[in-house]
Amino acid sequence: MSIVNSAGQIIAPSVGSNGSAPSLSGLQSGINTQQVVAALMAVAAQPQQSLQGLQQGATTRITAYQALNTALQSVSTDAYNLSLPTNWQQTAAASSNTAVVTATSTSGAVSGAFTFTVNNLATSASLISTAAVASTGTNVTSGNLLLSAAGGLGFSALAGDQTLARGAHTLTVTAATTGATLTGSSALGAATTITTGANDTLAYTLDGVAKSLTLAAGTYSANQLAAAVQTASNGDFSAQVTGNGQLQLVTTAQGSAHTATVNGGDALATLGLTGGTTGTGTDGAVSLDGGPSVTVSDAHAGAQITLTSGTGGTVTATLAGGVDGRYDARQAPVARRDVGERRAAGCRARRVRRGRTHTQHRHPPDQSQDDRATSAKIDKHRRPPC
Repeated sequence: MSIVNSAGQIIAPSVGSNGSAPSLSGLQSGINTQQVVAALMAVAAQPQQSLQGLQQGATTRITAYQALNTALQSVSTDAYNLSLPTNWQQTAAASSNTAVVTATSTSGAVSGAFTFTVNNLATSASLISTAAVASTGTNVTSGNLLLSAAGGLGFSALAGDQTLARGAHTLTVTAATTGATLTGSSALGAATTITTGANDTLAYTLDGVAKSLTLAAGTYSANQLAAAVQTASNGDFSAQVTGNGQLQLVTTAQGSAHTATVNGGDALATLGLTGGTTGTGTDGAVSLDGGPSVTVSDAHAGAQITLTSGTGGTVTATLAGGVDGRYDARQAPVARRDVGERRAAGCRARRVRRGRTHTQHRHPPDQSQDDRATSAKIDKHRRPPC
C-alpha cells in the first residue's frame, strides 16, 4: 500500500534497522515524532534518576555510619579493658641467656627489675669404683667394688684392700680441718675504688713462700672486693666478708701444715688488713668403723690418707680438699662388694644413698627371710643391676 501526501508525493513507510514493525513519522508535518517522544520520556525520567542518585548517596552514608559504629565499639571495649586493675598488673620475665636459664612470672610478681646471677651450674654427682674392666663383656676375675657417699665429707675417691670385709662400713669425721685464717682489723667500705699502682697489691707468705697478688682496677662493693681478692690469689685463698664487715682470707689448703702471714703491700689499708697478721690451719680427724683415728694435718686436693677399719682391712682415701664435718652427722656409708667372676654386662656403679649409718650385714645359710630384711635394704644400693 502507498501513501500520497498533499503535494502528490508517494511516502513509503520506514522500517526499523532491527527488523521491527514499520512506523510512521511526520505524515503531514514532517516532524520526527519518535525523537519528540523520546525527549519527552527522558524529561519524565529525570525525577526518577534524581531519586536513584539520592538513594545511592544514602546507602554510602549508611555504610560509613556502620564502619564508624564498629570502630567506636572497639574503642569502647579497649577503654573498658584499660579500666580493669588486673590488666595493669601484668608482668613478664626475660633471661639474658635462655640456654642457661629461663624465667617466667605470675600475677603475684612484684613489679621492678631484678638480676639473678648464675655463679655455678648444677652438675650430677657420681662415684666410680677404682676397679676397672676392659669392656662390658669382660669377666672380672678379682677385685672389689667400693661405693660411698663420702664426697660430702671432702673425699673424692676411696679404695679398699682385699682384706676389707664385704658389706657396709662407716667413715666418720670426728674433727674437720680448717685453713689458715687472716681476718682484717677494720670493716671494708660500702664502695672501694682500686687504682693501679696506688692501692692494688698485697704481699703475703704462704707455707713459708713469699707471694703477692694484684687487684684489678675498679670500684667494688664489699663482697665484690672479697671476690676480687680471691680471684687474684690464684687459688691460694678463699675470701669472704664477716658479719662485722671485715675481710677474711682462708687458705684453700687446710690443716696445721699450712700457715699464712700478711707482709705488706699498698692495699693493706684499703683491705682493712694489718701487716704481721698470721694464721695456722687446724687438723682434722677421721676413722673407719671405729678403728684408729687418723689425724689430717695436710688437707688439699689429691692428698691421701690410709684408714684402718675396726673390723679389719684398710681404705685409702683421696681428699678433694679439706675434711668437712658438717655432712650427715659427720658420717658416710661405705659399701664393699666382691665382684668375683660376674660379667660386667654394662653395669655401672651407683652412688650409695645418703642416710643413716649402717653396720655390716652378712647372710648365714640358715638366716630367715625376716632377718634378711634390713641387710637386703642396704644391698640394693650397692649391688650392680646385673
